[in-house]
Amino acid sequence: MTETARPDSRAEPAMKKAVTLILDHEEIIELYRILLDEDPEGALAFLKTHLKGQVRNLLEGG
Repeated sequence: MTETARPDSRAEPAMKKAVTLILDHEEIIELYRILLDEDPEGALAFLKTHLKGQVRNLLEGG
C-alpha cells in the first residue's frame, strides 16, 4: 500500500474566492481580440486594468 502525502499542518486551508468581471461591449471586443491574437502584453494590460484592485482586496482580507 502506498502512503499519500499529507498536507503541511501549518499551511492555511485552501479557500476559494470569487472575482467578478463586468465588461461593457468594447471591453468584451478587446478581450476577444486578445484571445484571438494570443497577445500576452495585451492580456497583462487587460488584467491590470480590470482585476488589479479586486485581487488586491481579496489578498488584504476581502
